[in-house]
Amino acid sequence: MIKNRKILAALILAMAVPFTMTASAQQPKQIKVGTFKLIHMMAPVWWERFLPKDVKVEIVYFASSLDIEKAVVNGNVDFGEYGTTAALIAGAQGDPQVIIGDAARKASASRP
Repeated sequence: MIKNRKILAALILAMAVPFTMTASAQQPKQIKVGTFKLIHMMAPVWWERFLPKDVKVEIVYFASSLDIEKAVVNGNVDFGEYGTTAALIAGAQGDPQVIIGDAARKASASRP
């Protein structure tokens, strides 16, 4: 469990660095992430616990994975938490995609 938290913190910090370097020293830095309001995709709610105090997370909720993907491509959010299927569909249509990791582990329809 501790190892997973360290990996998550390192991943969040790695994603936050490009966005935090452009802000001035007086202003808090902000990361804007798109996700769903579903229990298996709520990790961004706790990200601020692992970030430096001057980095804030703004969560924008969407209705579909493709909506999140389009928001990332258009620059409305810094990055999104959505499924690999949407990323593959968007990549096939020519949208740039970088898959960082798995958010739902075996997806939301998995059984124990």
